[in-house]
Amino acid sequence: MQAPSAAIVLIAAFSGFALGVNGAFVWAGAAIERGAAALSAAAPMARGLERDRLLDTAQADLRQGLVLARGDARAWDRLAEVRWLQATGAAVREVSPTLLAEAETATRRAQTLAPASAAAPIRLAAIAALDPARTDVAVAALAASYAAAPEASEWSVRRVAAAGRVWSALDPALRAQVTSEVCAAMRGEAGAADAFARAASAPDAPETAGLGQVLAAASCPAR
Repeated sequence: MQAPSAAIVLIAAFSGFALGVNGAFVWAGAAIERGAAALSAAAPMARGLERDRLLDTAQADLRQGLVLARGDARAWDRLAEVRWLQATGAAVREVSPTLLAEAETATRRAQTLAPASAAAPIRLAAIAALDPARTDVAVAALAASYAAAPEASEWSVRRVAAAGRVWSALDPALRAQVTSEVCAAMRGEAGAADAFARAASAPDAPETAGLGQVLAAASCPAR
């Protein structure tokens, strides 16, 4: 029997390598999707051990996927959201500076990969607004978020609450943008009226502290 040529051996080796790489990326994508599903399930839940468990699962799966999918902006953003929720909404009510720092690192990575996204600067504003020494960072992030997405959205409560925390540092133009977002949401244009109502019932939570400041200042025209 004639031995296979060097070219055939090389092609076979390359095919095996390609299949292995493809399989690894499929595995990474599956891990990211599992993490995203766990995050989606955990996000609307009340504080508690079950929510903590789901967030731990989401964090582990997303990190596994990002070992290979380092350029996946959505995966970095989801990891950042997990770390934010773990830092501010865990069963243990103290805010974790370590997890906040990890949330910020992942958010900045996502922002680098997808600079047009509004979610990243909104989260950065929320993180920075928790620290009075970083008011300037929060204000800059708020301005960037409105430049990217001025309209009300699923992130309205978070953005408005962050604005409320640094309200005295906002210039009139930025205050006007925040007020406009509140009024649009309260009219139900973005389906956010219920979210604002729920948020107002937890005024001391890190996610919503500052919201009352803006709601009190907003003067929305009648429909």
